[in-house]
Amino acid sequence: MIWRRKKKKTAAAPSPPAQTLEADELDTAATPPAEAVPVESRRHTPFYGALSGLLERLETWVRSHGSVRIRALTLGFWAIVAVAGAFLLLGPVLNKPLSLEDITSSASTATETWIARSFSAEYTVGRDDQGGMRMEVVERIDAFFPDDITETGIDRVIASQYQGHDLAPQITGAQRDGVEIPVAVTRGATATTVLLDGDETLSGDHEFVLRYTLFDVAYAAVDDSTQLREEVLDWDVFGPAWPHAVAHSALTVTLAPDLVEDYTRQPSGGIAWLILSDSATLTPDSETSDAVTYTLENDQRMPPHAQFWFTFRFVPGTFVMPPESALYWLQVIGPFVPLVLLSVTVLFALAARAVAWGDARGRAWFVSQYGPQKDVSAALAARVSRSVLTAPLAAAVERFQLAPRDAAARRALVRETSRAGRLGNVPAAWTKYLSAPAWGEQFARGLRRVPRGFVRDSFLGAAIALTIVQWGLVRQLSHQFALSVYWWPVAIVSATTLLAAVIVVLALSVLPLTHRGALAREHLLGLELYLDQTSGDERTSLSDPLLPYAVLFAPPRRARRLMRRLLSEEGIARQVHDDPAFITGPRLAVRAAAVLSVVASIALIAWAPASSARPDNDAVYSGDLAGDYGVFVHAYETDATLISESDTVRMEVSERLQVVVGSNYRDVPQVLRQWQDHVDGHDTRLTITSVTIDGAAVPFEQGRVQGMALLQTRIGDEWPGEHEVVIRYEMDDVIGAAYQNGGWHDQLRWTALNPGWKSGWGGVEDDVERIDLTVRMPARFATAMTGASGWLDYAPWHDGVAVREFGAADATGDTVVYRSELRPDEGGWWTDSSYLGAQLLFPEGTFASANQGEWVVHALADATVLIIPVSFALIAIAAAIAGLVLAFRSPARVEGGLWRDVVRWLPPWLTVAQVFTLFWATEDMGGDEPLFAVLIVCLLVSAVLSFGVLMATRRPPVPASIPARSRARRTSRRR
Repeated sequence: MIWRRKKKKTAAAPSPPAQTLEADELDTAATPPAEAVPVESRRHTPFYGALSGLLERLETWVRSHGSVRIRALTLGFWAIVAVAGAFLLLGPVLNKPLSLEDITSSASTATETWIARSFSAEYTVGRDDQGGMRMEVVERIDAFFPDDITETGIDRVIASQYQGHDLAPQITGAQRDGVEIPVAVTRGATATTVLLDGDETLSGDHEFVLRYTLFDVAYAAVDDSTQLREEVLDWDVFGPAWPHAVAHSALTVTLAPDLVEDYTRQPSGGIAWLILSDSATLTPDSETSDAVTYTLENDQRMPPHAQFWFTFRFVPGTFVMPPESALYWLQVIGPFVPLVLLSVTVLFALAARAVAWGDARGRAWFVSQYGPQKDVSAALAARVSRSVLTAPLAAAVERFQLAPRDAAARRALVRETSRAGRLGNVPAAWTKYLSAPAWGEQFARGLRRVPRGFVRDSFLGAAIALTIVQWGLVRQLSHQFALSVYWWPVAIVSATTLLAAVIVVLALSVLPLTHRGALAREHLLGLELYLDQTSGDERTSLSDPLLPYAVLFAPPRRARRLMRRLLSEEGIARQVHDDPAFITGPRLAVRAAAVLSVVASIALIAWAPASSARPDNDAVYSGDLAGDYGVFVHAYETDATLISESDTVRMEVSERLQVVVGSNYRDVPQVLRQWQDHVDGHDTRLTITSVTIDGAAVPFEQGRVQGMALLQTRIGDEWPGEHEVVIRYEMDDVIGAAYQNGGWHDQLRWTALNPGWKSGWGGVEDDVERIDLTVRMPARFATAMTGASGWLDYAPWHDGVAVREFGAADATGDTVVYRSELRPDEGGWWTDSSYLGAQLLFPEGTFASANQGEWVVHALADATVLIIPVSFALIAIAAAIAGLVLAFRSPARVEGGLWRDVVRWLPPWLTVAQVFTLFWATEDMGGDEPLFAVLIVCLLVSAVLSFGVLMATRRPPVPASIPARSRARRTSRRR
C-alpha cells in the first residue's frame, strides 16, 4: 500500500515533459525532476513495526545458520504436531467411557476372569490438618478364580481425578489371605491402577485387602432439585472400572459427629445398572461420642460395570476446597490454546504482510507519463497495480485494439463491458485474474516475488497443524468432559478454522513487488496522473493506446459506462443479452433464494417446532426435571374465582392437593405444576402467589417450559408421608378474543390440568381418587354466556374446542358457582378428558380488553404448517408451468439469462424444501388429517412439474462435427 498526492485536474493537458524517461532511465536520476510527485510509504504503527522487526531478525538469523536445514526442521515439527492432532481426531478415544454395548455385553464374559463373591468397603471420612476432606478406605474382596483361567492376582482401578480435584491416592497396604503383599501402582491421567499380584497362578477362593487414602473427594455443587449450594461426597464404591460380577456387596461409612451436624439432608446410597436402580436413605447404624457409622448391604447379584454408591451432602464451608487440578485446567483451557496461538499468529502475519513482506521501494517519486511502458502490457499492468475487477475489461480492450476486425475479440469486448462493475462478475473476474498468462509473467519478468522462508513456512505449518489439533481436542474431550459448561465447541472450532484460513490466505497471497516492479508501478502512477490531468477518459476512443489503462485505473462501474459510450459511438452492440456464463444480480438472487429455501426448511426442523407439534404430556411428568418423581396425588381440588375490574377480568385460583410423598430418592421430591397461561395468543399474565404444605410456606420458583407457566418448589430435605399442598395463583387478564362458529366472541379458557396427570400423579400403590373443579363468577357473567360455554371436554387444538355443559349452578347473592366432581370407574379408569378446566364464551364486545389481533396472529402462526409448504409448492408449480410454456412457445427465453434460472432453479429446490417441511409439519399427525393429504399432493405435483421443466429446458448436445456458427444458423432457422 502506498500514499500519494495527486495534482489537481486541469482543463487543458500539460505539455509533455522535456524528456520522457523510461523506468530504468529514471532510476538512474539522482535528483527528482521539478514536476515529480513524491510516493510516501504507509506509516505503520509501532506495534506492527515491532512485530515485523522481530520477524525480520528471526528470518535473518535463520538464513545465517543454514536456512534449508532449519526450514526442514520447522516443517518436520509442524508435521509431527499435525500427526498428533490427526491421531486425536481419527484414532481411538483416550479414556473413552464405556458404551451401552460394552456394559450389556460384559455379562457374557464375566466368567472369563475372577468373580467377586463379596465386596466390602469401609470409609472413614474426616478433615486433614488444612481442613480438607480426608477419606481412608479399606476394601475387602473375596475373589473366586476358576480352574480354567490363569490369573496371578487382581487389579483395582481407583479414581485419581474427580470433579476437578486431584485425589492424590496413597496406597497404605495390601494383603492376600492375611499376608502382606507388595503392589504395583500405575498412575494414569484420571485413574490409578493397583495390581495385587503374586508369582503363582491362583485358583479357588482368596481374600484380598487393599488400604488407601484419598483427599479432597468432596466438591462444591448446586443441587438440581433444591437449588441449594452444598459440598457433596458422591462416591461409587466399585470405582471407575469394575468389569466383574459380584454376589454380595456392602459399605460402611464412619464420620465424626461434627460432620453429621453439617448435613444439608440425610445421606443416601444405592445400587444401579444402566436404567435399573434402587436407593435408600441412610440412617446411623451406630453412634458414639467419637463417630457415627452408616452401613448399607446389597445381597443382589450384580453384573459387571454395576454401580454401588453413597452420597453425603454438607453445608458450604464444611471442608476447605482445594484449587482445581492441573488436568481440570488443561481440559478447560487446553481447547483454547490453538485458538490463542492462531490469534497471535494472525497478528504476526498481518505485521509481516504490512512491513516485512511489503513492496520494495522504487524511486519514492514519479512523474507524469503520457505513454505506457513498451514491455508492460495492460494485462501485466493489472497485476502490478492489482486491478482485479477491471483487468478482464482492460485485456479485452487491448485484444480488440490488436485485431479490431476479429469478431471474437469484438464479442469478448462487448461481453466484458456488460459484466464490468456487477456483483455477479466478481468470481469470474478473480478467476481470470489468477488464471491469465500474465499472472505467471509477472514472476518471470521479476516484477513480483514469493517471500519464501522460515517465517512463511512457520505460518503455514502452524495454521494447518493447530487446526487439526483443535478438531482432535474437541473430539477427545467431547467423550469425557462437559464442553458446553465452559465453552461452545462449534464456535471455538469455527473460530479456529477461520483464523487458520486467514493465516493461509495471508501467507499465500502476499506477493510483494520487487524493485523493478516498484519502478513499473511508479510508471503506472505517472500514466494515471497524466490521464487524470488530461481527462483522458473523456477524450479517448476505441483506438487510443491509453484506453486499456484508462479502463484499468477507473472504478469498474465508471469503466463500464466509458466503454458503453465508446461502443455506442462506434455502433457496436451495447450489451450481451442472456449471457449464460454471466450471473447478474437478479440471477444471483434467484439462485440464492432457491438454495436458501432448502436451508430454511432444514433450520425449521432443527430449531422451530411446528404449530401442529403438541407434547403428549407436560414436562413435569416426563422425568426430565429434578425432583419430579415422588409426590403422589390422591385428591385434587381447584377453586377459580372471576373478579371484574374496570377494563379487565381477573381470576384467582386455589389448588388443594392431598399427596403422599415417598422417600429414598436421589433428588428431593418437589411439587411441580404447569398451566397454559397463553390462550390463542392472549397472555393471561399468570402469577403464582403462594405455595404452602400443611399450612407452612415453602420456597418456589416460577418459570416457563413448553410455552407454559411452570411451578417448581425448592424444598431442602425429604418430606415423606401424607401432606396437604395448597397452591394459589392469579391471572390478571383472562379475557381474549376467539373466532368460532362463523363469528367473533370474547373468550375465557382456563385449563386447570393438562395431559399426563393420570399417570404422572400415580405411583405403585397410589392413584388419583378424586378431582373437584369449581368456578365462581358474577351473576351477570353467567347471564351473558353463550351456549358454547362449559367444562373442557378435550384438547383445544383438536377440531375446535368441545365442552360439556356446566349443569346446575348454585347462586349465593350476586355470585354464581359451578361445580364438577370427577371419579374413576369401578376398575380405577378415568373416562373423562385429559384436559380439565372451563371455557366461557361471550358475545363480541362484551369486554373492552378482548383483542382480536392476538387471535389472528396466533391463527396465522398455527397455520404455518400449511402456509410454508404450500407456498413453496405454489411458487414451484407456477415457475415450472411458466418454464413449460416458454419452452414450447418461446424457447429463446429459456436458453439463457434470468428466465432460465427462474424455471430451472426454483422448482427443483423448492420441491426439495417441501420434503423437509413435510416432515416438519406432520411431526405429530396420524396420517388421516386433511392437511397431510394436501401436503402430499402439493409435493407430488411440484416434483412431477419440476422434472418436466428440467427436461423441457435442457440444452441439446451439439455434435462435434457441427461448428458453433452452424449451430447458431440452425437455431435461427428453427426460430
